[in-house]
Amino acid sequence: MPIQLHNGLILRSLREGTPEDREHLVQFYVDVFTDQYGPEDRILAEWIPDLLSGKHPTVTADDVFMVVDPENEDQIVSATLLIPQTWHYGGIPIPVGRPELGGTRREYRRQGLVRALFQRVHERSAELGHMMQVITGIPFYYRQFEYAMAIDLGDCATLALGALKSLEPKPDTPPAFRLRNAVLDDIPQIMAWERAFNEHQLLGTIRDRNYWEFEMNYRNPKSHHKRHFMIIENANGEAVGYVVTRSMTMWGTIGIFEYVVGDKASYLETLPYVLLAVRDYAFQHVYGEQPPYGMWFDASLYSILAKLLRGFPSATVLADDYAWYVRVPHLYDFIRHIQPVLEQRLEGSLAHRYTGKLHIGFYTKQGLLLRFEQGKIVEISDEEPDLGKADALFPYLTFLNVLFGYRTPRELQHGYPDVRFDYRSETLLNILFPKQRAWIHPQQ
Repeated sequence: MPIQLHNGLILRSLREGTPEDREHLVQFYVDVFTDQYGPEDRILAEWIPDLLSGKHPTVTADDVFMVVDPENEDQIVSATLLIPQTWHYGGIPIPVGRPELGGTRREYRRQGLVRALFQRVHERSAELGHMMQVITGIPFYYRQFEYAMAIDLGDCATLALGALKSLEPKPDTPPAFRLRNAVLDDIPQIMAWERAFNEHQLLGTIRDRNYWEFEMNYRNPKSHHKRHFMIIENANGEAVGYVVTRSMTMWGTIGIFEYVVGDKASYLETLPYVLLAVRDYAFQHVYGEQPPYGMWFDASLYSILAKLLRGFPSATVLADDYAWYVRVPHLYDFIRHIQPVLEQRLEGSLAHRYTGKLHIGFYTKQGLLLRFEQGKIVEISDEEPDLGKADALFPYLTFLNVLFGYRTPRELQHGYPDVRFDYRSETLLNILFPKQRAWIHPQQ
């Protein structure tokens, strides 16, 4: 139902609006982003038609929200949307909502419109059963909506294409591996490779067949988010992995966004052939007579690949000091949901078959009580501990850093001296919530 805001403006979903809203929304984003950042940010507006196409695997007209001005012919003055997706935590699926593309016309700012939109987006996310919301964007801004920077965004890397000259095989030497274009029949195998890779990650994304079909068949070819999918084959024509690239002509690079090898090959043996094949693809199909200067490896670069790339003198691995902003509205429900992972981590650890409690305070009227018997969690509650009796204390949503493996309690303590713990609670926290990298490739 449309919401009448205090200033006479109306907040409504795309489904609750008019047939013209879809077209007007695209123009709204062009206006807002180019006004804020310049013509180069038109690429963000190219994203919108895909999200509103009706073919997107998760976004519907009920997930897009806007504020309109009835006194100005229902002009869209502020908007944002929600991208439903599924992540996993230690293998347990987590329904996630991703707010995106928030913007407000300059003359309507500082009227609480974004706050109203985020409240509606969070309500919609709850309706869909999402256990958390995630977003990237303006530094610090989203903290006002109960978000904390708490999930590793991943490292990136660059590699000058000139460095690949040394990898070229001798003339008339058949390549041990090659790349071919992926087709729809490859999707089940791609999904299997992704699942196997995800088993070793603390956090990852779960993408169904609808996602892969959309990316391969329905994504706007002009979109900044358009990917190209290729299968790695060995000399016998057997598929051993997949690569996802993206043209990044604005930066003069060809991007590698995913590179996964199954159990029939290794990164060490496939890397030279993959790099050469991606370079050749960029020359032949992307850049023409203006070849890119380099290759870009996107965030979530996993450690094994970073180690291999450091073998090239021109390679630069860029540690990303940014992170996902995360909101977990019901922490206790989330902990209950991942309880099997926590109990599994206790097995064979220093706290094997542990009996006792872990009582965490947040300097608020709520805490987190975990009670264990023989390595099993028998109680999870929001009981607030007395500050003097808490086993550990975390201010300002900093506990989310521990929960998602982004920081250890001791690392947090360097920036927040009021993070408190003793040797027993630190040991338990490090076992239950080990520091570990994430591999996040969310739906766009």
